[in-house]
Formats: sequence, C-alpha cells, structure tokens
Amino acid sequence: MAQFYKSTNKLPLAALIGIPVSFAVLTSIFAVIYALGIWYCPIVYINALICFGWAFVSAILAGIVIKATKARFPFAVGLLALVGALVGYYVHWCVWLSLVANPFVSRDIGDIGSALAPDFILNFILHPTYAWDFAVEVNKQGVWTLGKAKTLVNGPFLTIIWGVEFLIYAISVWLFSFTKAMDPFSEETNAWYKKAKYKNNEFVAPDDPQEHAKVVNKIAEGDLSYFLDAPILLATCDHTFKLEIYSLPTSSVAYVTVSMGVLNKKGAWDYSALVTYMSVSRDITDEIVPRTQ
Repeated sequence: MAQFYKSTNKLPLAALIGIPVSFAVLTSIFAVIYALGIWYCPIVYINALICFGWAFVSAILAGIVIKATKARFPFAVGLLALVGALVGYYVHWCVWLSLVANPFVSRDIGDIGSALAPDFILNFILHPTYAWDFAVEVNKQGVWTLGKAKTLVNGPFLTIIWGVEFLIYAISVWLFSFTKAMDPFSEETNAWYKKAKYKNNEFVAPDDPQEHAKVVNKIAEGDLSYFLDAPILLATCDHTFKLEIYSLPTSSVAYVTVSMGVLNKKGAWDYSALVTYMSVSRDITDEIVPRTQ
C-alpha cells in the first residue's frame, strides 16, 4: 500500500514569533505601496488588478517566511501569517485614510513624494476608533465614481467592495501559508524537500478507458514505472498526467503529486488530484526527472 507524507505539526519558537512579526513588517511596507497605488490610479479596474497583485505578493512573502522558519504546522501557520497580514492591512487603511483626510494631498501623480504625512498616518494608527469613525464617514460620502454615468460609490455598495478586497487578501495569505506549510519536510535532516524544476512535467495518458484505469491504479499503488516510457505531452491529446516531484539529495525517499488532466470542450485542461505527496523511492524519480528537463 502506498505511503503518504504526513506533517509532524511542529512549530519552532522562531516560527511562532518570526512569522507574525516579520510578516507584519513586510506586509506593512507593501501596504503603503498598495495604498498609494489605488489612490493615484484613476482606473477602477486597474485598482482591482493592483489588489490581486498585493494579495499575490503578500502570499509569496508568507511562503518565504514559512520556509525560513521551518514551520510545518499548517493550521497554526495559516493563523500566524494571517495575524501578521492583518497588521499590514490595518497599516494600509491608515495610510489610505490619511490620503483622504489630508486636504493638501491631490491625486496628481507628481505629488506622490509629499503625499505621505507621518502625523496623519500615526494619528490613525494610534487611534483605531478614530480610524473606524473616519472610515464610516468616508463610506457614507464616497470618494470615487464608477462608469460613464459617474455614479458615486458609497454606502452598502462600497462596503461590499471593501469586503471583497479584504477577503481576497486574507484568503490568499491564509490559503497559501497553509499549503506551503504542508510541503514535505525531512525531520532527519531538518530541511524542506525541494520541488524538481521542469521544462515540461506533463505526460500523455492512455485514451483507452481500460488501459487508463490500469495505469491510474498502478500509480495510486505507488508504481511510477509508466513515467519511464510515457511520451512527454508536446501536442494536443485527450488525457494527461501532471507529475510533481519533491526530493532531497540526503534522502532515499522522494514525494510525488500526480494530477489527471482531461481536455474539455473549450480546449483547456481540467485537472483532478490522483495522489498528493506520495512516498516513493528516489531511484525512480531520479530516472524520471531528466526526461522532463
């Protein structure tokens, strides 16, 4: 029967302190950039892209911090990263509110150098209730319009937009942190398994239903011999296997994740997981990896 990686749920002291603290600092820096970006960008749809970019960068930073602190307790790591992220989110709000509150700040990109007023920002940071009351007032009044009709965005509609922004940011950080902490880790060598780099890690899967089922069963049982001879996916076909390999030079064991792909009517691949972090001999993965590079 195939064996699978299971996290030890260990949380070093460095992670317990380092994740929320370092992540709070890092996200706060990018929170300032995000606040300035959405303030000076006049196009709402680009602001949405900036929001996704902010969430993406924050998630990547979380992954870096998690790897550095060797935290492998997924649930706790997700919460710790979220705590740090919320500090950055609060800083973003304080910076953005300071831009709204400061009568000397315009939306002229040329004024960006003088836009950040430390006294305004610090006042909001140190007085959360004042920041909340001012945000409520901004919500009532609105600060930007939408569409050709220049419809003022305020009230419940603006609340929904702010809520969606928060969810994009918080869910991205928590989910990415959670999944990163689940990556295979070697307790013996105190190191993360490294994901092999590929030019193409997709293999053509059999189209015949019976043959496809046989190969799927073998893979699920830990037999990866199919990938030693299977053609690399270079052209369009109906079924594929995507293979990801995690290994360490000091370990005789490797971990693999295999996904099954089916070509849909739109010409795109729909993937479903077959096995996740399955333990196999590194001997066979060492044979497979060169085929993909």
